[in-house]
Amino acid sequence: MVASFHRPGTSVDPAIDTAAHIFNGDGTLAASFDLRGYGFTKILDVRYAPALGMTAEQLLFLATDESGATRVVATDLTGVPHKSYTIDAVPGLSDLSLITSGANAGDFAVAETGQPAFFGRVQLP
Repeated sequence: MVASFHRPGTSVDPAIDTAAHIFNGDGTLAASFDLRGYGFTKILDVRYAPALGMTAEQLLFLATDESGATRVVATDLTGVPHKSYTIDAVPGLSDLSLITSGANAGDFAVAETGQPAFFGRVQLP
């Protein structure tokens, strides 16, 4: 399991807002890393992505970068980013998940929480 934590309220806390924590099945901490050193200021969401075809296991983050742009960031399990895509074309994006089977395996399912709500598929280059 992977998690990120935030203090209640609206202000960014650089001490915790860019940290991710990986936990073992019994709940003990396995590893932690920080995306701040790669130019990110806040983790909005994180998902585990299993190995698919030619890709290894990875973590998928929704994160805000130093310019304020929201990005999808793919890292290895140690937190080293390998790919980063801006997703400002989908304003209000609140959740993402990797599609793991079928014709669209490897694409992302995305959700927006605005009114009306939006659900779509994103194919990255």
